[in-house]
Amino acid sequence: MQKVTTRIVPNATLSNQRFLDTIDHYCCSLMEQDYSQGTIDIRKTVFRKFLTFIQQSGLKKISEIHQDNITKFIPYVSQSYQASSMGTVFSSMRSFLGFLYEEKLIAEDITPAVSVDFNLDSRNL
Repeated sequence: MQKVTTRIVPNATLSNQRFLDTIDHYCCSLMEQDYSQGTIDIRKTVFRKFLTFIQQSGLKKISEIHQDNITKFIPYVSQSYQASSMGTVFSSMRSFLGFLYEEKLIAEDITPAVSVDFNLDSRNL
């Protein structure tokens, strides 16, 4: 397979206020469900990376997120995490995408775009 290239700046700042508000709303939802602060922090970190990636891809609204964004994000984020940590990244992404769909912020459930498994071969996407 061909390696995915992006024009993403590694340490870019998330500046889209709608995206920041969505992160806050998601974290509040996790708190209401009695998730531990550690779990919330991990999920918030992954979600923030994803939304920064989305922002740099040119999207301005959560509703514009689609499966192709996930397909491009996974190889990008896998460069920042060890393979042993990617299960946590995937779990966080599925949780967040499910939240977006349940809250009707995205029209389609794209949770299945995030694998339940990660292997080293997926880094070469």
